[in-house]
Amino acid sequence: MLVQALFVPAFAQKAEEPYGSFISSTFAHYRMELPKLAWLVPPRTIIATEKTPAIWIWSESEHLTRAEYRGKLTPAELRRFRQTEGIACARAAEHDRYELSKADVNTGGDSSDEQHGDAVFYTSKSGVRIISDATMTDTSDEELSRAGRLFGIIDRATRSKGFNVMAGDYTFTFAGFYDEESGEMFAAGLVLSDRKAGRTMASHSWDVSTDTVCEGCQVPQYDEPLEDNFGLLNLIRVPHFPYPLLLEDSGTDDEDALSLVTFSPQATYCEYRVYESFDGCDDLALPQPVIAGTGPRVDRRRDDGRGRAFGAR
Repeated sequence: MLVQALFVPAFAQKAEEPYGSFISSTFAHYRMELPKLAWLVPPRTIIATEKTPAIWIWSESEHLTRAEYRGKLTPAELRRFRQTEGIACARAAEHDRYELSKADVNTGGDSSDEQHGDAVFYTSKSGVRIISDATMTDTSDEELSRAGRLFGIIDRATRSKGFNVMAGDYTFTFAGFYDEESGEMFAAGLVLSDRKAGRTMASHSWDVSTDTVCEGCQVPQYDEPLEDNFGLLNLIRVPHFPYPLLLEDSGTDDEDALSLVTFSPQATYCEYRVYESFDGCDDLALPQPVIAGTGPRVDRRRDDGRGRAFGAR
Protein backbone atom coordinates (compact mmCIF):
# COMPACT_ATOMS: atom_id res chain seq x y z
CA MET A 1 0.00 0.00 0.00
CA LEU A 2 2.81 2.42 0.80
CA VAL A 3 4.44 1.90 -2.60
CA GLN A 4 1.13 2.53 -4.37
CA ALA A 5 0.53 5.70 -2.40
CA LEU A 6 3.95 7.22 -3.09
CA PHE A 7 5.35 6.09 -6.41
CA VAL A 8 2.91 7.37 -8.97
CA PRO A 9 3.46 9.87 -11.82
CA ALA A 10 4.92 13.24 -10.85
CA PHE A 11 2.36 15.29 -12.78
CA ALA A 12 -0.33 15.32 -10.07
CA GLN A 13 0.10 19.06 -9.58
CA LYS A 14 -1.63 20.89 -12.42
CA ALA A 15 -2.13 24.45 -13.62
CA GLU A 16 -5.06 25.88 -15.51
CA GLU A 17 -6.17 29.26 -16.80
CA PRO A 18 -9.95 29.37 -17.14
CA TYR A 19 -9.91 33.08 -17.95
CA GLY A 20 -7.10 33.42 -20.48
CA SER A 21 -3.32 33.14 -20.48
CA PHE A 22 -2.41 36.75 -19.68
CA ILE A 23 -0.81 35.90 -16.32
CA SER A 24 1.36 33.00 -17.49
CA SER A 25 2.29 34.73 -20.75
CA THR A 26 3.43 37.84 -18.86
CA PHE A 27 5.59 35.73 -16.56
CA ALA A 28 7.03 33.91 -19.59
CA HIS A 29 7.64 37.07 -21.63
CA TYR A 30 9.72 38.68 -18.89
CA ARG A 31 11.40 35.40 -17.94
CA MET A 32 9.89 35.44 -14.49
CA GLU A 33 9.14 32.28 -12.54
CA LEU A 34 5.53 31.19 -12.18
CA PRO A 35 4.77 30.14 -8.60
CA LYS A 36 4.29 26.49 -7.73
CA LEU A 37 2.22 24.84 -5.02
CA ALA A 38 3.79 23.78 -1.70
CA TRP A 39 2.39 22.96 1.73
CA LEU A 40 2.95 24.59 5.09
CA VAL A 41 3.19 22.21 8.03
CA PRO A 42 2.90 24.47 11.10
CA PRO A 43 4.79 26.12 12.44
CA ARG A 44 7.85 26.22 10.15
CA THR A 45 8.04 23.33 7.67
CA ILE A 46 7.39 23.78 3.95
CA ILE A 47 6.97 20.71 1.72
CA ALA A 48 7.91 21.32 -1.93
CA THR A 49 9.01 19.31 -4.96
CA GLU A 50 12.15 21.21 -5.91
CA LYS A 51 15.69 21.22 -4.54
CA THR A 52 17.20 24.70 -4.33
CA PRO A 53 19.07 26.53 -1.53
CA ALA A 54 16.02 28.61 -0.59
CA ILE A 55 12.51 29.41 -1.73
CA TRP A 56 10.23 32.41 -1.22
CA ILE A 57 6.73 31.80 0.11
CA TRP A 58 3.65 33.67 -1.14
CA SER A 59 1.02 33.34 1.57
CA GLU A 60 -1.11 35.30 4.02
CA SER A 61 2.01 36.75 5.59
CA GLU A 62 2.51 40.52 5.55
CA HIS A 63 5.86 39.99 3.85
CA LEU A 64 7.42 37.59 1.37
CA THR A 65 8.86 34.79 3.51
CA ARG A 66 12.15 32.93 2.93
CA ALA A 67 12.43 29.20 3.61
CA GLU A 68 15.76 27.36 3.54
CA TYR A 69 16.43 23.84 2.23
CA ARG A 70 16.69 21.15 4.92
CA GLY A 71 16.88 17.90 2.92
CA LYS A 72 14.68 15.16 1.51
CA LEU A 73 11.54 13.94 3.22
CA THR A 74 11.39 10.21 3.86
CA PRO A 75 8.33 8.33 2.57
CA ALA A 76 7.24 7.77 6.17
CA GLU A 77 7.45 11.48 6.97
CA LEU A 78 5.48 12.42 3.87
CA ARG A 79 2.76 9.90 4.63
CA ARG A 80 2.52 11.14 8.22
CA PHE A 81 2.17 14.74 7.03
CA ARG A 82 -0.58 13.69 4.64
CA GLN A 83 -2.48 11.97 7.43
CA THR A 84 -2.04 14.57 10.17
CA GLU A 85 -1.95 17.84 8.25
CA GLY A 86 -4.61 17.26 5.61
CA ILE A 87 -2.41 18.22 2.65
CA ALA A 88 -3.26 16.92 -0.80
CA CYS A 89 -1.76 13.69 -2.06
CA ALA A 90 1.40 15.40 -3.32
CA ARG A 91 2.01 12.32 -5.41
CA ALA A 92 5.42 13.01 -6.94
CA ALA A 93 7.85 10.38 -5.73
CA GLU A 94 10.29 12.75 -4.03
CA HIS A 95 9.68 15.76 -1.81
CA ASP A 96 11.94 18.28 -0.16
CA ARG A 97 11.75 19.90 3.24
CA TYR A 98 12.27 23.62 3.79
CA GLU A 99 12.06 25.62 6.98
CA LEU A 100 11.07 29.23 7.46
CA SER A 101 14.13 31.24 8.34
CA LYS A 102 12.74 32.61 11.62
CA ALA A 103 10.94 30.57 14.25
CA ASP A 104 8.48 33.37 14.96
CA VAL A 105 7.42 33.82 11.30
CA ASN A 106 3.85 32.71 10.70
CA THR A 107 2.59 32.52 7.12
CA GLY A 108 -1.07 32.74 8.05
CA GLY A 109 -3.37 32.92 11.05
CA ASP A 110 -2.48 32.66 14.72
CA SER A 111 0.32 30.19 15.48
CA SER A 112 -1.33 29.46 18.83
CA ASP A 113 -4.39 28.03 17.05
CA GLU A 114 -4.65 24.35 16.25
CA GLN A 115 -4.29 24.26 12.47
CA HIS A 116 -3.62 21.88 9.63
CA GLY A 117 -1.28 22.28 6.69
CA ASP A 118 -2.11 25.02 4.21
CA ALA A 119 -1.33 25.31 0.54
CA VAL A 120 1.14 28.10 -0.29
CA PHE A 121 2.79 29.34 -3.45
CA TYR A 122 6.55 29.49 -3.78
CA THR A 123 9.27 30.56 -6.20
CA SER A 124 13.06 30.47 -6.07
CA LYS A 125 13.10 34.25 -6.73
CA SER A 126 12.17 37.17 -4.53
CA GLY A 127 11.18 39.80 -7.08
CA VAL A 128 7.63 40.40 -5.84
CA ARG A 129 6.21 42.45 -3.00
CA ILE A 130 3.33 41.76 -0.63
CA ILE A 131 1.14 44.87 -0.42
CA SER A 132 1.20 45.06 3.37
CA ASP A 133 -0.59 48.42 3.62
CA ALA A 134 -3.81 47.27 1.91
CA THR A 135 -6.96 47.88 3.97
CA MET A 136 -10.54 46.60 4.01
CA THR A 137 -13.75 48.61 4.33
CA ASP A 138 -17.45 47.93 3.92
CA THR A 139 -19.12 48.90 0.66
CA SER A 140 -21.58 51.76 0.38
CA ASP A 141 -25.03 51.50 -1.19
CA GLU A 142 -23.71 53.58 -4.07
CA GLU A 143 -20.85 51.12 -4.69
CA LEU A 144 -23.25 48.16 -4.66
CA SER A 145 -25.57 49.93 -7.08
CA ARG A 146 -22.66 50.63 -9.39
CA ALA A 147 -21.65 46.96 -9.26
CA GLY A 148 -25.22 45.94 -10.05
CA ARG A 149 -25.24 48.21 -13.10
CA LEU A 150 -21.89 46.88 -14.30
CA PHE A 151 -23.07 43.29 -13.84
CA GLY A 152 -26.36 43.98 -15.65
CA ILE A 153 -28.58 43.01 -12.72
CA ILE A 154 -29.57 46.40 -11.29
CA ASP A 155 -33.23 45.97 -12.26
CA ARG A 156 -33.68 42.70 -10.37
CA ALA A 157 -35.32 43.00 -6.96
CA THR A 158 -32.51 41.78 -4.75
CA ARG A 159 -30.51 42.01 -1.58
CA SER A 160 -26.80 42.70 -1.85
CA LYS A 161 -23.68 43.19 0.23
CA GLY A 162 -19.98 43.63 -0.37
CA PHE A 163 -16.60 44.79 0.87
CA ASN A 164 -13.68 46.79 -0.53
CA VAL A 165 -9.97 46.05 -0.50
CA MET A 166 -7.88 49.18 -1.08
CA ALA A 167 -4.26 49.05 -2.21
CA GLY A 168 -2.55 52.27 -3.22
CA ASP A 169 -4.64 54.04 -5.84
CA TYR A 170 -6.77 50.96 -6.51
CA THR A 171 -9.92 49.57 -4.91
CA PHE A 172 -11.18 46.03 -5.47
CA THR A 173 -14.90 45.79 -4.70
CA PHE A 174 -16.29 42.30 -4.03
CA ALA A 175 -20.07 42.08 -4.27
CA GLY A 176 -22.74 39.40 -3.85
CA PHE A 177 -26.38 39.57 -4.95
CA TYR A 178 -29.15 37.45 -3.44
CA ASP A 179 -32.70 36.41 -4.22
CA GLU A 180 -35.18 38.44 -2.16
CA GLU A 181 -37.33 35.47 -1.13
CA SER A 182 -34.97 32.51 -0.81
CA GLY A 183 -31.89 34.46 0.28
CA GLU A 184 -29.74 32.44 -2.14
CA MET A 185 -26.89 34.15 -3.96
CA PHE A 186 -27.51 34.32 -7.70
CA ALA A 187 -24.61 36.51 -8.84
CA ALA A 188 -21.24 37.75 -7.59
CA GLY A 189 -18.41 39.76 -9.01
CA LEU A 190 -15.35 41.96 -8.73
CA VAL A 191 -14.90 45.63 -9.67
CA LEU A 192 -11.53 47.39 -9.99
CA SER A 193 -11.53 51.17 -9.52
CA ASP A 194 -8.87 53.88 -9.67
CA ARG A 195 -9.52 55.97 -6.58
CA LYS A 196 -7.18 58.76 -7.63
CA ALA A 197 -8.81 59.15 -11.05
CA GLY A 198 -12.29 58.42 -9.71
CA ARG A 199 -13.20 55.90 -12.39
CA THR A 200 -13.94 52.22 -12.91
CA MET A 201 -11.09 50.33 -14.57
CA ALA A 202 -12.58 46.85 -15.02
CA SER A 203 -15.24 44.47 -13.76
CA HIS A 204 -16.20 40.83 -13.96
CA SER A 205 -19.24 38.92 -12.70
CA TRP A 206 -20.44 35.33 -12.70
CA ASP A 207 -23.74 33.52 -12.16
CA VAL A 208 -24.16 31.52 -8.97
CA SER A 209 -26.37 28.44 -8.90
CA THR A 210 -26.27 24.75 -8.10
CA ASP A 211 -24.82 24.27 -11.59
CA THR A 212 -21.89 26.69 -11.14
CA VAL A 213 -20.68 26.13 -7.57
CA CYS A 214 -18.05 23.46 -7.00
CA GLU A 215 -19.15 19.84 -6.71
CA GLY A 216 -20.42 19.21 -3.21
CA CYS A 217 -20.71 22.93 -2.40
CA GLN A 218 -23.95 24.68 -1.51
CA VAL A 219 -25.23 27.94 -2.97
CA PRO A 220 -24.25 30.74 -0.54
CA GLN A 221 -26.99 32.32 1.58
CA TYR A 222 -27.53 35.96 2.47
CA ASP A 223 -27.26 35.31 6.22
CA GLU A 224 -23.76 33.84 5.75
CA PRO A 225 -20.74 36.16 5.83
CA LEU A 226 -19.88 37.24 2.30
CA GLU A 227 -16.20 36.72 3.11
CA ASP A 228 -16.86 32.98 3.41
CA ASN A 229 -17.63 32.85 -0.30
CA PHE A 230 -14.27 34.25 -1.34
CA GLY A 231 -10.72 33.10 -0.61
CA LEU A 232 -8.63 36.25 -0.79
CA LEU A 233 -5.40 35.68 1.12
CA ASN A 234 -3.23 38.60 0.01
CA LEU A 235 -2.49 41.28 -2.56
CA ILE A 236 0.84 41.05 -4.35
CA ARG A 237 2.67 43.54 -6.54
CA VAL A 238 4.46 41.69 -9.35
CA PRO A 239 6.70 43.49 -11.88
CA HIS A 240 5.24 44.12 -15.36
CA PHE A 241 1.61 43.69 -14.27
CA PRO A 242 -0.58 46.82 -14.50
CA TYR A 243 -2.60 46.02 -11.36
CA PRO A 244 -2.01 44.05 -8.15
CA LEU A 245 -2.43 40.28 -8.24
CA LEU A 246 -4.89 38.76 -5.80
CA LEU A 247 -3.67 35.58 -4.10
CA GLU A 248 -6.75 33.43 -3.51
CA ASP A 249 -7.55 30.10 -1.93
CA SER A 250 -9.55 28.40 -4.69
CA GLY A 251 -9.56 24.90 -3.19
CA THR A 252 -12.60 22.62 -3.20
CA ASP A 253 -13.70 19.39 -1.51
CA ASP A 254 -11.48 17.47 -3.92
CA GLU A 255 -8.43 19.72 -4.30
CA ASP A 256 -5.92 21.99 -2.64
CA ALA A 257 -5.65 25.00 -4.94
CA LEU A 258 -4.37 28.57 -5.09
CA SER A 259 -5.07 31.18 -7.74
CA LEU A 260 -3.62 34.45 -8.92
CA VAL A 261 -6.32 36.84 -10.17
CA THR A 262 -6.01 40.24 -11.83
CA PHE A 263 -7.15 42.29 -14.82
CA SER A 264 -5.20 42.79 -18.04
CA PRO A 265 -4.51 46.25 -19.56
CA GLN A 266 -7.57 45.57 -21.76
CA ALA A 267 -9.74 45.18 -18.60
CA THR A 268 -10.07 41.42 -19.05
CA TYR A 269 -10.50 39.27 -15.95
CA CYS A 270 -7.61 36.76 -15.65
CA GLU A 271 -6.92 33.79 -13.40
CA TYR A 272 -3.98 31.40 -13.05
CA ARG A 273 -4.75 28.39 -10.84
CA VAL A 274 -2.53 25.57 -9.56
CA TYR A 275 -4.12 22.59 -7.88
CA GLU A 276 -3.35 19.19 -6.41
CA SER A 277 -6.06 16.54 -6.13
CA PHE A 278 -7.13 14.58 -3.07
CA ASP A 279 -8.10 11.76 -5.43
CA GLY A 280 -6.53 8.51 -4.31
CA CYS A 281 -6.22 9.62 -0.68
CA ASP A 282 -9.23 7.66 0.54
CA ASP A 283 -7.08 5.55 2.83
CA LEU A 284 -5.84 8.63 4.68
CA ALA A 285 -7.58 10.29 7.61
CA LEU A 286 -7.94 13.68 5.94
CA PRO A 287 -9.92 16.49 7.62
CA GLN A 288 -12.70 18.10 5.60
CA PRO A 289 -11.62 21.56 4.42
CA VAL A 290 -13.84 24.63 4.79
CA ILE A 291 -15.21 25.18 1.29
CA ALA A 292 -16.24 28.40 -0.35
CA GLY A 293 -19.15 28.43 -2.73
CA THR A 294 -17.96 30.14 -5.86
CA GLY A 295 -15.51 32.31 -7.72
CA PRO A 296 -12.85 34.48 -6.08
CA ARG A 297 -13.11 34.18 -2.31
CA VAL A 298 -11.88 36.22 0.64
CA ASP A 299 -9.95 35.60 3.84
CA ARG A 300 -12.24 34.35 6.62
CA ARG A 301 -10.06 35.53 9.49
CA ARG A 302 -10.47 39.25 10.00
CA ASP A 303 -11.59 41.66 12.67
CA ASP A 304 -14.74 43.72 12.69
CA GLY A 305 -14.70 47.43 11.94
CA ARG A 306 -13.98 49.73 9.06
CA GLY A 307 -10.57 50.55 7.68
CA ARG A 308 -8.87 47.48 9.13
CA ALA A 309 -5.40 46.58 7.96
CA PHE A 310 -5.40 43.81 5.39
CA GLY A 311 -2.81 41.05 5.72
CA ALA A 312 -1.52 42.32 9.06
CA ARG A 313 -0.90 39.60 11.60
